[in-house]
Amino acid sequence: MAVALVTGSSRGIGLAAAVELAKRGFDVALAARTLHPGQGRDDGDFHPGRVIEGSLEEAARAVESHGVRAFPVRLDLLEPDSVDGCVAAVLAEFGRLDVLVNNATLHAGSNTRIADLTRKQVEDFAQAAFVAPLLLVKHALAAMVAQGGGRIINVASAAGLNDPPAAPGEGGWGVLYGMAKAGQYRIAGLVRAEYPDSGIACFSLSPGFVKTPVISKLPVFESAPEGVPASVPGRVIAWLASADEAVQYSRQFIDVPEFALEHHLAQA
Repeated sequence: MAVALVTGSSRGIGLAAAVELAKRGFDVALAARTLHPGQGRDDGDFHPGRVIEGSLEEAARAVESHGVRAFPVRLDLLEPDSVDGCVAAVLAEFGRLDVLVNNATLHAGSNTRIADLTRKQVEDFAQAAFVAPLLLVKHALAAMVAQGGGRIINVASAAGLNDPPAAPGEGGWGVLYGMAKAGQYRIAGLVRAEYPDSGIACFSLSPGFVKTPVISKLPVFESAPEGVPASVPGRVIAWLASADEAVQYSRQFIDVPEFALEHHLAQA
């Protein structure tokens, strides 16, 4: 049985990806901070501390309803031991790792203007958005090289390639968010350069505007249209993780809404 590790899988895009991978027969390791219902807290700039839906306990039930195994792993991107132990825990449980979905993120500071940034925000974002995802890739690559192949899917954003249309809170995003997504976008090409004949494919995704439980409460988006359902990037991620023909899209920056339409993944 193939095994996928999805970070940030207690809610939103991560949860949708985990369920879609389960539908395709993957055992799924679910990694996030929120273990039980009611424990989730918004770490964003506008509603800090607000209770948000979703937990690994609920995600595990959703995954297991498709006849596969779920393995919840507590992962906090700001805790080095948690990051370093995540892939090891998955390997100890399943003995292999075929797919890593790097989806977890930090919201605190993502909408902060440059003049208002604190050193702690900058350092926390560097740990959560650069150090942690890269170390997860490093640990996953070691397992995948030993197995003879695997796939890594980084959930980035067009914000990593484009300038914002306005200031944070007025329709744009903060410098930390843009820098983080730009960094995640660069991983795929560098993996291919270092592991050209390893059987490992690496992808970068721009999911589009998805109203996740955190994003939906940002003031500028509270009254915005629904955008892309989380199930759409979830299906694209599962297809990239499993389809033989998906490897041709390695290194390309995949615009999820357009890609989903082209590959008939927009609807279940």
